[in-house]
Amino acid sequence: ALRTDVENKIHRLPLSYFDSRQRGEVLSRVTNDIDNISSSVSMTINQLMSAVLTVIAVLVMMLTISPLLTALTVLTVPLSLWVTRWITRRSQRLFVAQWRNTGRLNAHIEETYSGFTIVKTFGHQAAARQRFAELNGDVFQSSFAAQFFSGLVSPATMFIGNLSYVAVAVVGGLQVATGQITLGS
Repeated sequence: ALRTDVENKIHRLPLSYFDSRQRGEVLSRVTNDIDNISSSVSMTINQLMSAVLTVIAVLVMMLTISPLLTALTVLTVPLSLWVTRWITRRSQRLFVAQWRNTGRLNAHIEETYSGFTIVKTFGHQAAARQRFAELNGDVFQSSFAAQFFSGLVSPATMFIGNLSYVAVAVVGGLQVATGQITLGS
């Protein structure tokens, strides 16, 4: 349905839109965007169902053992969400730049390949190579930055999770020492 909607939208665009863009840029951007949405949605649905069921089961078990330890653990969740949101907002614009640069690079490749005879006839091979190197460098820089920044989510949430673990261990140890809960709990 998404591909059909995009195709219908492309058919409604004026010719001036296509004239103002390099050949292949629109196709490349549409293809990349649809593939990204498709893979993101399919992964998210599976992970969301699994995560919801896990959270419910774990919360019920934790509440039956110790409401205080449950509260300590649950308090770190908003902190993790805030850190994840902060990193995601910063990396989102980097991913937009990555896909924009990828579209520009693919458009250049398409133009150069389809017009290879003209490029060769007029001696523009060096200029085409130079432009490719510039565009490829842009893709590299934006991709590296986007992947690096989004890669910080896991270490940051693990750090917060480890802090929560230490807090639960200390408070739980004190509760065991005072006899409020058993060692098995």
